[in-house]
Amino acid sequence: METPKRFPALLGAVVALASIGTVPGAQRPQPPPPAVRGEAAPVSVGNYIVVRLDEVRVLDDNDTGEKGPEGEIQYLAVVATGDRGGRPAVMQKTVFPMENWYEACDDGVNASFMSGAEQAVPIFSYPENRMGEELLITVAILDDDETSSTWSLGHKVVGKVATAVTTAFAGPWGKVVDEASSGVQAAIESSSEKDVIGTYTTTWPRSGTEGATFGMLRGRNSMTQTAGDGNIRITYTIMRVSKTSASNGYYYSIVLEGIRILDDSDNTGDGEIYVRARGVTGFADNGEMHQSKVVAIPNSGTVDVEDGRLVPGAKSHILASGMGLPVFAYVEVDVFEDDSGIECSGRTCDEALGVLPLMFTNTWLREHIGRHPMKYVVKGNDGKAEVLVNVEVKGPKTIGPDPDAQISRGE
Repeated sequence: METPKRFPALLGAVVALASIGTVPGAQRPQPPPPAVRGEAAPVSVGNYIVVRLDEVRVLDDNDTGEKGPEGEIQYLAVVATGDRGGRPAVMQKTVFPMENWYEACDDGVNASFMSGAEQAVPIFSYPENRMGEELLITVAILDDDETSSTWSLGHKVVGKVATAVTTAFAGPWGKVVDEASSGVQAAIESSSEKDVIGTYTTTWPRSGTEGATFGMLRGRNSMTQTAGDGNIRITYTIMRVSKTSASNGYYYSIVLEGIRILDDSDNTGDGEIYVRARGVTGFADNGEMHQSKVVAIPNSGTVDVEDGRLVPGAKSHILASGMGLPVFAYVEVDVFEDDSGIECSGRTCDEALGVLPLMFTNTWLREHIGRHPMKYVVKGNDGKAEVLVNVEVKGPKTIGPDPDAQISRGE
């Protein structure tokens, strides 16, 4: 069997092909590429419009037979703002998870694993006073059956998706939703072997004079919507997040403190585990997530872990930190069991033991001074793991002369 090639699932990345092995287990997971893609967009004091993906519920993944019963699920979100009939002023793109997929059974295990609040994915962040007349949100839900175990949305796919959204903006506004949805779906299907389970697109207008807030936020700072079709149901929140000058007097850190394998889904012995994690503190000038940190555990290959044991090396990894609070801080931890040596009808048999997205807004961080250990159990279709994360915020009165030395690392 040819061992699957691996491509880190980072938007816009063009990564060299991994060599193909003919010996079972010869080709192991490779570490992700460097963290930062594009320069970080300047973050100024003021209000930001932020869109948070709270839940994606897979109602029907269309997987049957040897491809089922679970779907290998991936998301692509494209959010843009601009004026009707013109080009978008900014377009931001998000892929989740950062590598591979998560497994979901139809309206069953992992049909939904996000809960809103902290367990959510940011898909847009932009200064409110620079927003255009319209906000367009498109989320595509994909099932990966035929290709190797990871997915790269290279320039070819991203370029076509960007073109589809740009074309929709410039066309008749009454058709923008249909044009964007069909354009994004066609771009993905023509450039990859993914099945598009569903695509959701909507627009929200600005109301009032220039500089006015979006109509749906008048008198409040957030609004949550749920919509979808027979295959998917999406819940998202549009919110106003204020970055005040006082934010510069804080220090924060989000640290991966440990991962315990509860069930590796491997009946032949110890699980061959690998982990991918990242920290994101905004969107880069090219519209991609600005990844301040990307972590591969181990640095290459896999590590054998018995059920009930901690993953070696998955401790004290600072995924996001700094002086001054960002508009949002997002961390993601993805845990996999490598079964690349197992024949599985020509496709990978790697198991996603669980993926964990965590998003903290500037407001959340300012309101949670102190140390906050968090424990989450993440699940795949057959296995599961426990992820330990520590969030710590120091206010202006609690910061000492060397904040780095004061980070709690759970030692």
